[in-house]
Amino acid sequence: MIWEVGMDSKSLRFFLVIAEEENMSKAAERLHMSQPPLSRQLKLLEEEVGTELFERGHGRLRLTAAGIYLKEQAYEILSLLDKTKQHLQTEFREDEGDITIGTIETVGINILPKWIAEYHEKKPQVTYHVINGNTDTIMDQVVKGIYDIGIVREPFNSEPFECIRLPEEPWIVVLPKEYPSAALGKNIDLAELSKSPLILPTRAIHEEQIRRWFEMIGSKPEVVCSYSSLSSGIALVKNNVGLLLCPESASSFIGDSGLMVKKITNPALSSRSVIITRKYAAKAPAVRSFLKMIQEQLPEKDDIENE
Repeated sequence: MIWEVGMDSKSLRFFLVIAEEENMSKAAERLHMSQPPLSRQLKLLEEEVGTELFERGHGRLRLTAAGIYLKEQAYEILSLLDKTKQHLQTEFREDEGDITIGTIETVGINILPKWIAEYHEKKPQVTYHVINGNTDTIMDQVVKGIYDIGIVREPFNSEPFECIRLPEEPWIVVLPKEYPSAALGKNIDLAELSKSPLILPTRAIHEEQIRRWFEMIGSKPEVVCSYSSLSSGIALVKNNVGLLLCPESASSFIGDSGLMVKKITNPALSSRSVIITRKYAAKAPAVRSFLKMIQEQLPEKDDIENE
């Protein structure tokens, strides 16, 4: 076998085995090769560096000062090469790596688990970190690069982000069964809600949006409380503090609470959740692949938009 001249990783690994064994025959045996090719490889390496790396004599190979220096450097070089290779194999492959996702409650409970389960079946080596939060916090963490993906609810400033808009969903009202109109139909007019105490999302921009909805019918909402988590909002309804306004996906939080859910009509209210990633930022292959899977499941009109 003819070995190429050059201080590559293979020649350095051969050199280290010889240095550790201090014997050419034992080194060749450990490397599962015959001694002559290994001896030639060492000779070529010494010719390239321009000095002897071992003192020969008495059947034992001892490192020269140059050999000791190269041994120290070789360990560092090969360690860096191995780390680099491992990083490339994990961080830049679709089937490995970490995905950190910040999500609003409703998507985190209803939709995101299904996406993760489907992608996990295809790419079982990917690890997920899911953090629930509000829209403003999630946006901030995505901009800072702490979250790979954020899932927020409109309206928000989309300028710093690439967006995948999910289908619109209607808004509902959660009310006690004892409420006067609870037994009447599946829907409730917005005008009727203007007569009742309401519990709205804490986020100011959502409250502003809801107030505009009421202005469309020439009315104002009677806001008695706000909620930052749906469980808190539902508890407030149970205690007859008011009626809860929220997206339809929040109905999964109600369970057997003894509360009623009705869609809001005249006018029908709706909003949508949006998947955001940092604009112009490089995405790891696993993140790109995960987003592509989601995008392929959405109607064409809810495609990726670069805001």
